[in-house]
Amino acid sequence: MSESLEQMVAQLITMVGKVLEGQAELRIEMTGVKAEIADVKAEIADMKAEIADIKSEMADMKAEIAGIKSEMADMKAEIAGIKSEMADMKAEIAGIKSEMADMKAEIAGIKSEMKNAKNERTLIKTGIDEVSGKLTHLMADVELLEHDNLQNKKEINRIKKHLEI
Repeated sequence: MSESLEQMVAQLITMVGKVLEGQAELRIEMTGVKAEIADVKAEIADMKAEIADIKSEMADMKAEIAGIKSEMADMKAEIAGIKSEMADMKAEIAGIKSEMADMKAEIAGIKSEMKNAKNERTLIKTGIDEVSGKLTHLMADVELLEHDNLQNKKEINRIKKHLEI
């Protein structure tokens, strides 16, 4: 029995040794797991910091987007104003073109009147030249008649003097 007791004790000692060895291995493994947990916690902390940065960046981007939307609204209003101004200018240009067409027609009428007046002036000038020529001829005839009349008067006076004698 003592041998069996000794065997049991030896077995127990072997078992306790194995348990102690297992505990040592577990402690080593736990140290590795604790280091891994510390790494994961550090990584989580980094990720939280990164998330905070991303959220901050997103807030900045949202503010920037809001600013851009506001700017776009202002630009759309400005574009609408410019389009309205362009429409007014187009209407004004159309009015000016219409006015120009009226002026061109008026100029054409005036040119036609000037041409007619020039032709009429030429006709009048030609008529004046003809009348002037006829007048010159008539004046020459009148001078001739006056001269003849004077000769006739002299002849009559000479005949009267002759008759009186």
